[in-house]
Amino acid sequence: MPALPDGFTLRPGGLDDIDALQAIERHCFRASQSAEQYRRELTSPQCHTLVVEFQGHVVGYAMANLVLDEAHVPSVGIAEPYRRVGLGRALMVRMLELVRAHGARHVYLEVRRTNRAARRLYEGLGFELLSIRRDYYWDPPDDGMVMRLAFDGPTPAVP
Repeated sequence: MPALPDGFTLRPGGLDDIDALQAIERHCFRASQSAEQYRRELTSPQCHTLVVEFQGHVVGYAMANLVLDEAHVPSVGIAEPYRRVGLGRALMVRMLELVRAHGARHVYLEVRRTNRAARRLYEGLGFELLSIRRDYYWDPPDDGMVMRLAFDGPTPAVP
């Protein structure tokens, strides 16, 4: 896993993180899941959530849902002052390790066509474009790029 900058820690997300997750999601995406939706995901054995903390505050997160051998990453968010220091990459690398260790052979995600930074991150991790979903996003309107990463080789042991 890439090293985190000094002072940052990575850990599994929990129910105590719901307020922070909602705040980051609203900031990054202009909307947020309800607290109940987060509770369901954070307690589901199919959902994996990782958070990055700085000075005791959650400043980023990544979520993935795993069904059989496919994982879907519905959301990755980093609070504005902490972007472009490698947190998104560290979260994604660890999340990919985690879902692969739990049996994922493929990982899917959607990203805004206009989000060049995220697209570069995902491409750098080996994701490939599968398709374009016209007008997938609504605020502001944008196309969604469906991307997939296929794991090769044996699955490592669950950490």
